[in-house]
Amino acid sequence: MRIFVTPILNDADLEISRTLTKATETALQAAVPNAEIVTPAALDSAIEVSTVRDCVGPSGGGHADAAADSCLSELADAVDVDFIARPHLGRVGDDLVLTLSILDGHRAVVLAQGMRRVRAATPAALLDVVPELAIAVARDADLRAHGVRPLPVVPIVVGVSGLAGAGLGAAALVIRGSMSGDYEHARLDRGQAQAYELIDAPFLWGGVGLAVVGGVVALGGSGLAVWTILSEKP
Repeated sequence: MRIFVTPILNDADLEISRTLTKATETALQAAVPNAEIVTPAALDSAIEVSTVRDCVGPSGGGHADAAADSCLSELADAVDVDFIARPHLGRVGDDLVLTLSILDGHRAVVLAQGMRRVRAATPAALLDVVPELAIAVARDADLRAHGVRPLPVVPIVVGVSGLAGAGLGAAALVIRGSMSGDYEHARLDRGQAQAYELIDAPFLWGGVGLAVVGGVVALGGSGLAVWTILSEKP
């Protein structure tokens, strides 16, 4: 699971904006340990910071309309991320306000949003509330659940069934082999010998068939299960 954190673009105080953005990245990584946090600095050279700025706006607030979310969705596709975390620093009267939104990167839908408000002269006071804000928003967006890969139940059942079939085939061959030795050395009574003659060919060819087919099915099912786990995105 990859989460792209858009930078807070507050030109009035670039240093604190960078610090709050970094704090948001760190807090989200702690809130969702299985996620890969993607930052603008880690982007491909084809994605310029100006592209991010166009989406989130020069003040870090972004446009409060569908166009902005659509822009972020296109950005998410371009950088191959699943979610976008959009922090925003603002002021309401004497209070500083930090909001954090989590968007589904593919559907341009806001999954969760939270806000923390602090009465302070400097935005540095907001650093203390970033971790709890990130945890709350990540929880509301259910990001941990998104990061858990569902088990490939069908391939696993197929693989186990094939393994069981191969086991039965091998058991049939072992039983047939033990009876074959006793039969050839005349250690079976008449009834046992007649029973062996009836099951000789079915056990031999049935056992071989079950072992071979079951082995192939087991390998195919387990291979498909492993491939599903490794290749599917969370």
